[in-house]
Amino acid sequence: MANVITRVVGSAHRIENPGASLAAQILGVPKPVFALIGAGISCAAKGPTWERLLDAMGEQLAARAKSRVREDVDQLEQFQKLRREHNLKGAGEIWKWSRIHYEEKQRLLNSLFANLHPGTIHRDLVSCGLRGILTLNNDHLLEDAYAEITGRSITPFLPSDLERQDFFFGDDFFIAKLHGDAARWESIVVGDTDYAGATWPKKANALVGGHTILVLGISLQDSIINEFLFGLPPNTHVHVMMPASEVDAYRQRLLSLHTSGMPGHISLHPLEHSELPPLIHALKPPIPADAHIDCSWSDLPPSGSAAVDFGQPAGKLRAFLLSDKRLAHMEQFSELAAAWRAETQLTSSTTVMCTHPAYQRIIGMGASSLPFIFRDLQKEPDHWFWALKAITGCDPVPLSHRGDLDAMAADWLGWARSLGYLES
Repeated sequence: MANVITRVVGSAHRIENPGASLAAQILGVPKPVFALIGAGISCAAKGPTWERLLDAMGEQLAARAKSRVREDVDQLEQFQKLRREHNLKGAGEIWKWSRIHYEEKQRLLNSLFANLHPGTIHRDLVSCGLRGILTLNNDHLLEDAYAEITGRSITPFLPSDLERQDFFFGDDFFIAKLHGDAARWESIVVGDTDYAGATWPKKANALVGGHTILVLGISLQDSIINEFLFGLPPNTHVHVMMPASEVDAYRQRLLSLHTSGMPGHISLHPLEHSELPPLIHALKPPIPADAHIDCSWSDLPPSGSAAVDFGQPAGKLRAFLLSDKRLAHMEQFSELAAAWRAETQLTSSTTVMCTHPAYQRIIGMGASSLPFIFRDLQKEPDHWFWALKAITGCDPVPLSHRGDLDAMAADWLGWARSLGYLES
């Protein structure tokens, strides 16, 4: 039977700081360490719940059904029936394969996931030395946190990547979005067909097996997750963190499904969601005070004295950006921007534009591309906003300006001037 760290109120055996105790235990195991995270990690960011997501899908189907086309009306009725039966996956599948235009579906997800900002726990997760993160979340908080910390973008692996026969996680830090990305509506895992076709457990088993994996913020009702954890080799160390109120119920449920009980390689730790941030923060290695600025760009005072890359001191970055050393980057940016425009000029899809390889390479240039993007915006508004948000982790555009290229460009140029990227 796996070890379970227990806390009994009023007992002499109570662990006052279980997160710190567990962090010390994890820091003592050999690398690599992985994380499997769910919605509990992003509670404070106030992203949409499953129920809110399905409500919005239902509203979109209802608007479509007003046309009184028989197929649209039937789909709405099927969706509503499945919601009443609490068949969430079935309802999600109706929406995903409905006749709603793909751009309308993408706009719906964009509106639901807009204005989310990473918290300390997201920044700590991408900088605490993990080998990689497997996430069930569709939001962009981990990618934004990575951009804040490193000044570079990271392209997450999606379900379609993991389905490829030749897929390889690589040797660098990665983020794998097992349930897809809200920025690409067709990738999100919402229906029975999506779940039935999941191939990630086999790939992840080969990667994680024999190492340590932290399971955070997940309600373990998903049979695929349980099969994955139970199927890991016995020399794997699995640490599952869940609220104390759920531990006994989870153990009883497992006993009803597996007469052998909990495998020895899985440990349950009763930690509330509020106790997870201190645990992850405790895993971070000490950082010299002058190594980087550990805060959000939007937290900085609006003065022209600092332009910040989170991978180096602000003064050093500003000296680079305002020197002739950036000429090589200017040439690279110009070539990539020209290729991007030439190859996307016939599309109206923002998703297609912003996932183009040349555009993604510009994001990959990190903070060094910002002066060129802002200079380009000064000449003519264009779809640089996705790149700017990915690189900086900020979004100065109010909801009332979204969709208005001129207004969005003005918002970003104002932000750039406030941090000294452009002359006032």
